[in-house]
Amino acid sequence: MTGTQSSVAGSFAWKLFERFSVQGINLVVQIVLARIIAPEAFGALAILMIFVNIANIFVQKGFGSSLIRMKAVDDMDCDSAFWACEIIAALLFLILAFCSPYIASFFGVPELKSGLVVISTSLFLSGLSCIQNALLVRDMMFRAIFLRGLFSSVISGVVGIAMAVAGFGLWALVAQTVLNQLVLVLAMLSQVAWKPSFSFSFKRLRDIFDFGGSILVSELLSYAVEAARSLFIGREYTTAQLSYYDRGQTYPSTLMRGIYDAVGGVLLPVFSRLQDEPHKLACECTRYLSLVVYAVTPVFIIFAASSEAALVLLLTEKWLPAATFCTLFCFAQLFQPAQGVFRQAIYATGKSSVILKLEIVKDIVSIAFLIAFIPFGPIGVAISFVVSMAFSSILMGWAAAKLLPITSGMVFGATWKTAFASLLTFVVVWALNGLIGDYSIRLILQVVVGIGLYLLASKMVGSREQRFLLSYVSRRFSRRR
Repeated sequence: MTGTQSSVAGSFAWKLFERFSVQGINLVVQIVLARIIAPEAFGALAILMIFVNIANIFVQKGFGSSLIRMKAVDDMDCDSAFWACEIIAALLFLILAFCSPYIASFFGVPELKSGLVVISTSLFLSGLSCIQNALLVRDMMFRAIFLRGLFSSVISGVVGIAMAVAGFGLWALVAQTVLNQLVLVLAMLSQVAWKPSFSFSFKRLRDIFDFGGSILVSELLSYAVEAARSLFIGREYTTAQLSYYDRGQTYPSTLMRGIYDAVGGVLLPVFSRLQDEPHKLACECTRYLSLVVYAVTPVFIIFAASSEAALVLLLTEKWLPAATFCTLFCFAQLFQPAQGVFRQAIYATGKSSVILKLEIVKDIVSIAFLIAFIPFGPIGVAISFVVSMAFSSILMGWAAAKLLPITSGMVFGATWKTAFASLLTFVVVWALNGLIGDYSIRLILQVVVGIGLYLLASKMVGSREQRFLLSYVSRRFSRRR
């Protein structure tokens, strides 16, 4: 790979380190909280987060991506986007506060009424955080992003755990969520030169929204379908069953969220520089596709095969019913890296409206899958998500190939070696579940065997990605000596 690619790999490594460090701390916090707090409280939080996350899409999505992609950004652009975010946040806060009694009544959980009002205050912080983060990403300041994320996760995690030990239950989870956003914003005040001022331009906002509007709607549609799955389980089944579904989804999605954010945060500015060179952009797209897929896949393959032992050891046996969901959601996440790379390539061409059209098609098909699998209960709902993710990955790749000179042969060549190594690894690691009863020994053996077998299988098929990553790591260690 070229020097430019090595530089991008360095940025990606920082971004990935930031995401994994932050998500890793959040994961540890969630594990500790899950050992203290009853599953029903996590089910209630899952319901709260559905409504807050939908509102957050209106506040955040579109504005940040637009500011990252724009060739030049000044204070007027940032101020216009910020005040638009805050106005939207205020309106949504009032709507959620008004609806909170009805939502609590609908799900039969009284605590949702006051919980939704308190957790919705984080919307105001999300708007400011969105602009700050976009400016740091534009300047590739991933080390700064890492530090503020680490700080906010530690502070909010300590407070959340302390409140859980004190017996606050659901309120410990709510406080941790709001405090995380607050500390995130405060930590960035000294890192970002821009500060909000009372200036606003409808013209600038319109320019920003020309690109970001499609992103906002596409993100909203995408999340709405997933929210429908959780809302169905929360309404038709118990909050405990929803918590098993939610925990099974949370850990794979937490791992992938860090990777997906790193892919988007690093590749969008890189791909955007090639927006006028489609052939070069197509080549870079498939190159990074092969690298990201190779690096990410073994994490989810090994996790899928060892989810039972992992969840019992981390959360105790009261969470064992979440293991099947965890395995299914690990499979679903395998399709995310390809979607992420293709999505950023499409954004780089300036065709964000294409993403919106794809989301509409994807969501219609996802709803059809959901309806088809609903009779099979919560497990069926999870399976519908796996099938939907596979379809979405194919759809996104097809769209990228329509805009750029990317062929199916290029995509196959970039991924088949990883697919072979991953399949072999999963079969062997999964087989260990029936051979070893002790969860601790089983998990250690599954992880060691899984990593070793994946590396060996990759070497057998002559994986170029493996050679590049080993060479990159070797160079980094050599410089430190």
